[in-house]
Amino acid sequence: MKPLKFAKIKWLDRSSFKKLVFPIAILFFISFGGWATVLNIPGKSYRGELPPLTAYEADLARLLRRDIETICGDLGEHNYLVYDRLIEVERFLESSLSAAGYTVNRHSYQVDGQVFNNLEVEI
Repeated sequence: MKPLKFAKIKWLDRSSFKKLVFPIAILFFISFGGWATVLNIPGKSYRGELPPLTAYEADLARLLRRDIETICGDLGEHNYLVYDRLIEVERFLESSLSAAGYTVNRHSYQVDGQVFNNLEVEI
């Protein structure tokens, strides 16, 4: 029986190194360019103390807080499992938006015998 001969394998000779490095470098630069494009935010972040709210902004903040506390606190959980409260929240939002002068459009759909509404206003 003859002894086995193993061929010598050169893993990285000059030509295979060039064939390997250039595509990897191109892939790296394309990836880096994509990453930089996604994470680049135009403009500069605000630094320093914020100016005080105007009377209008302070009133708006108070009204928004009141509405959020009503929806989250007083009315509580509202979803398809607690359908009655979901309808209460819908009525509250519709009346609040109407009182603010917006025209509220309803887009209704039905799931498992229950009617759900998306409310839409144009600002």
